Amino acid sequence: MEKVVVIMGSKHDQEKVEPAIEVLKEFSIETGVYCISAHRAPDGLAQFIKKLNEGGFTKVVIAAAGLSAALPGVIAAKTTIPVIGLPLGGSPLNGQEALYSMAEMPPGIPVATVGINGAKNAGLMAVRIVANEYPGIGLALERYNEAQAKKSLADNDKIHEYYSKLAGKEATVEQAAGKGSSKRKSSASNEQSQSYEPISGWNPEDMF
Repeated sequence: MEKVVVIMGSKHDQEKVEPAIEVLKEFSIETGVYCISAHRAPDGLAQFIKKLNEGGFTKVVIAAAGLSAALPGVIAAKTTIPVIGLPLGGSPLNGQEALYSMAEMPPGIPVATVGINGAKNAGLMAVRIVANEYPGIGLALERYNEAQAKKSLADNDKIHEYYSKLAGKEATVEQAAGKGSSKRKSSASNEQSQSYEPISGWNPEDMF
């Protein structure tokens, strides 16, 4: 039973969609992956959506497409299953047209759209939706978030330590330079004072 369906509009989209599939595998969620174009095979897509509706197992659909990207909107118009739109880049407009096609759906036909090439987030959004019905997946998601937070804080410690050490080295160099400058100033001052120090027993008036 496929809890999540991932559908792309072209076989050329496979590499960009793969991160979403990997996330779903990580959470051991049954996933079906398909490739059906909304433009090139509209009848085939309609039949596929009909089977989804009749099956009653699928909790969420991830629909990935580039260019005019009609795929998520067409699916959302024919089902009540939540649809996550994954706009893909690599086009002359770098995926902006796909993003607008998904994000600017007309009222009444919602598509939950992630960022351009945001396959990982699409996968994680699907996990969150499925987790509402499956507590075990919810617990796994909590552990995932905890691990993510731990890694982020560890990265913070490393960055802070690196720049603290760097600042310490710079301060040491500046202090060393300052001490050297003070020594030079002290030496010059001593030389100057020695140059004008009166000779014991000598009277300048004796010269005249």
